[in-house]
Amino acid sequence: MSFRVAAGTFNHETSDSEFARTITGSSDEAIEQLVLAAFEFGDRADHVRSVATHRISAFTGLTGLGRRSAGVVDERANVHVVGFLAEVRHLLVDDAEILSECLQARAVLLQSALDQPISHRLKSMRTALPLGRPLWPALGHTGSVTNMTHDDWGITDGYFDVGGAWHPTTGDIRHRIREAMGVPAAGPPLWFVEAGTTHSLWNPCRLELEDGSSQGPMNDLPADLPIGYHRLIPEDGGIATILIVHPTSCPTLPRAWGAAVQIYALWSDRSWGIGDLGDLRILGQSLHNAGGRVMLISPLHQPAPSLPQENSPYYPSSRRSWNPLLLSIDGEPADELRCRPGDLIDRDAAWIAKRDALESMFSAEIDADGDALTLPTIDGPIVWSALCDRFGQDWHSWPDGLDRFDEAAIVALVDSDRSFARRLTFHAWCQAKVGEQLGEIAATGISLIGDLAVGFSPVGADAWQYQNLLALDMRLGAPPDPFNAEGQEWGIPPFIPWRLRADAYIPFVETIRAALSGVHGLRMDHVMGLFRQFWIPAGSPPSEGAYVTFPADELIAIICLEATRAGAFVVGEDLGTVAEGVRGTLSAANIAGTKVLWFESDPPAEWPANSLATLTTHDLPTVAGVLSGNDGDSNQHDRLVAAVSDVIVDVHDRDVREVIAAAHRCLLSSPATLRLVSMDDITASEQRPNHPGTTDRPNWRRRLPISVDNILSPT
Repeated sequence: MSFRVAAGTFNHETSDSEFARTITGSSDEAIEQLVLAAFEFGDRADHVRSVATHRISAFTGLTGLGRRSAGVVDERANVHVVGFLAEVRHLLVDDAEILSECLQARAVLLQSALDQPISHRLKSMRTALPLGRPLWPALGHTGSVTNMTHDDWGITDGYFDVGGAWHPTTGDIRHRIREAMGVPAAGPPLWFVEAGTTHSLWNPCRLELEDGSSQGPMNDLPADLPIGYHRLIPEDGGIATILIVHPTSCPTLPRAWGAAVQIYALWSDRSWGIGDLGDLRILGQSLHNAGGRVMLISPLHQPAPSLPQENSPYYPSSRRSWNPLLLSIDGEPADELRCRPGDLIDRDAAWIAKRDALESMFSAEIDADGDALTLPTIDGPIVWSALCDRFGQDWHSWPDGLDRFDEAAIVALVDSDRSFARRLTFHAWCQAKVGEQLGEIAATGISLIGDLAVGFSPVGADAWQYQNLLALDMRLGAPPDPFNAEGQEWGIPPFIPWRLRADAYIPFVETIRAALSGVHGLRMDHVMGLFRQFWIPAGSPPSEGAYVTFPADELIAIICLEATRAGAFVVGEDLGTVAEGVRGTLSAANIAGTKVLWFESDPPAEWPANSLATLTTHDLPTVAGVLSGNDGDSNQHDRLVAAVSDVIVDVHDRDVREVIAAAHRCLLSSPATLRLVSMDDITASEQRPNHPGTTDRPNWRRRLPISVDNILSPT
């Protein structure tokens, strides 16, 4: 076997150009020399010499690799490995094969999978990867998904818009994002292992499973490990590795049709000013009777429990708890809360009335037990809600010690303040009531598809608990495109990728797990954010943003794990600017894509099977809006005409409901596995729920023109 590697005089002043001389060899001496080059001198060098015989090879400034097999030479140019150790048998399989996934630059080492056994070995040796500049040149890394280069912080050099035009990242934007992220640093060792595979360990380890049981000591990971989050503990006392055993795909989508529903827009004579879970249950029963089996619902995420109530369900306080405003309340609503289709929703009025009713119901239950409080587990969103009741919804102004999630401080407050303990219990009780009403909907036979928003408010519960992991002076959004010429800024702070990984992805795990609770499937809004996110400095326009890459493989592995545990399927909203390779990667994990008539040049009959198909979404025009000319554009009008052309020659000579029905027949005949009709279309509404990027419209406040009792009633 042979390989070529740049080598030379190994010292901290060695430049990249001086590091260009080539040696060839495979002796232990050469391997040891390479190992020493990757580490600082002194006592570390002494330690590394002792492990050179354990088949470790280190590469510093590698400029080319040659593969020799059966006389064939494969020269791989521009491959850079800096300060990275790998076992020889991983680099040279069958004396020839180079594992290119091991050849990663600094940003990838810090943000992506260190899922080879070497990562465990490095940590157990307590040997840190050196961070001196000669060993960490700012090398661009070409990702297999985004197909663009980025720096050590994961900030891309620019992006291609949907029209193919290149937009470079400016130096000022790069600097501001770097300042917000801080200097990347390695966290605790993580090892992602596909379920059903076995791997050799560097040294004997004991395995602590997630359920508390223990296995070992062992020299190899068994293939029958359960999926979950385990700990691999070296017998010699080294650092433990978090072992994440995951399936490679999510559960399969059911073949079904159903409806897409904005819960708040439903109404009946029983509703207290806003659509609720009782209205959703009635609709679910009617839909099931008509042959439908699924309902995609607007996010159940919780807003702040204070006033004013947030109108957008996509801008929550927390994605890990449910919105009690959606609870159905028994009893006749006050006259001022009765729902009339032409009126806009007043969430403040609805919440004032509902909260008063919920407080009375809670007190009645508690007082019946002699006011004996059963305190809930310390849960971030519940604690935040109780603190919000007392101090207001912006945690930045809260007293010292409570302006961040400190479990000891919270326990002390609960122990010393009975009224706060009661607040805590009330909010936990509201969450339990939402869970009960979701169970009643499931009893109708309808499968709910939850909707996971992109993020959360910077002054809400999730930002409060995870503030050390967030770039709080950055905002997520989307660059300008034909859908929105000015771009979008969503007011959402992003997670810092390297900090998220250093926290073992706990916030992401908790979020996905919560989003899958009470539902049978999950739609992930802007699923491209698993791969890269468009960061905009707070206060700047979207045109001054840049994409930041994220460790998609590991995030998707967690989604597959949590979805498998929940028995739930997953759909990604992959509309807009989508980087090359994203859809293929999602498909490989059985995360279905989304097809929308307004965006597709092909008719529904040609859409792929593994997808969720609709005519429109909550951010796009309705069929009636396009037909009337009050919304939409000529392209959408032409696509609608083409879709119904087999049965309707001139859409303007027909009643709008006939055109809507024809369009839905076309949709329902699609090979797409999931086909959803929009309640806005079914009720012939000309108004879409939301106009993205606008503040002068009543977004998220419109009711459907027909009550829930009559939407699907037989005629």
